Amino acid sequence: MTRSSLLLLTSDDGLAQTVQQLAAAAGVAVERSSAAGTTLDGPGRVDGPSAGRLSLVLADVAHLDTGPVRRRRDVPLHVLANAPAPDVVFRRALDAGALGVLAVPDDLGRLSELLADLDRPRQGRVVAVTGGSGGVGTSVTATALALRAAVEPTLLVDLDPWGPGLGRVLGGRPGEGITWDDLGGVDGRLSASELAAALPHDGDLALLTWPDDGAVPLDDRLVAEVVAAGARGHDWVVLDCPRGAARSPDLLGLCDLVLLLVAGTVAGVASAARVAAPLRAAGAPVGLVVRSGGAAVAGSEVSRLLGLPLLAEVGHDRRLGEHVDAGLGPVHGRRSSLVRAVDEVLALLEDDRVVGGPW
Repeated sequence: MTRSSLLLLTSDDGLAQTVQQLAAAAGVAVERSSAAGTTLDGPGRVDGPSAGRLSLVLADVAHLDTGPVRRRRDVPLHVLANAPAPDVVFRRALDAGALGVLAVPDDLGRLSELLADLDRPRQGRVVAVTGGSGGVGTSVTATALALRAAVEPTLLVDLDPWGPGLGRVLGGRPGEGITWDDLGGVDGRLSASELAAALPHDGDLALLTWPDDGAVPLDDRLVAEVVAAGARGHDWVVLDCPRGAARSPDLLGLCDLVLLLVAGTVAGVASAARVAAPLRAAGAPVGLVVRSGGAAVAGSEVSRLLGLPLLAEVGHDRRLGEHVDAGLGPVHGRRSSLVRAVDEVLALLEDDRVVGGPW
């Protein structure tokens, strides 16, 4: 396996030694350059031999003064500055395309986390569950999907501030840990290991939901960063998405599948068509789960009308609501219609029949 490599742009020997020590502890190779105006020359390469797959560029403030630093979008740049960094440093860093400024020595802990995550590529599968209309059981389906996936490390993310709260759908939030309220002021790259450790857990299932006393506004970039960090630290990430959240380009770019729940009625299909249109325009991999128990429109016909693949159908289950209301969660038997449906979706993803999409 090719090691991750960082390009360090500095002529400060003391700073270079500090970074090299942190990189050695994280198993990251360092290539140092003090040449002015260093550029990134294509994906994963720099001007000159690289010690590994280029994953990060660190440049000190003095280097920014000597010439422009042009960076590729897929290779993040951070600026190293003496603490405390004045506002002018932040402005110059932004002009250079940097994602952030790390003060030395105050932010060496953050730098260590950044380096530790470099050799943790995105590996978990991300599934966003959203409704084609109201009342189709988005939160219940997302929770059931996460519970069935949780034979491996799984993160269930509640993106609906006006929903019931996924802790209640699960039957009680698993343990103590952070909520969205604690992440509201976070900026920059999140450590996958620290996020995983801070979340409430029940076995292999972690949950990120809202505090009981209210919700906070979420920035699309924060949501995308949390989901990306979750995918680096878990095998599965399941998102309970209100219909508006599912349209975020930052979020859609991380999803292996957008699971669109559709009621098998004329009104349900008409509403789902409106929800599906922007998802298809964005090129998102969308699959359908149709609630077809006693419905007027069969699942195959819903698939034809929407032009989207049918992954599973869910029949009527009168006991499902009773179990959720009683605090027993949505998974109450392997033979329930909902459990069979989410198992079919998981099997498709595990076999790579959804990722990349046969459609």
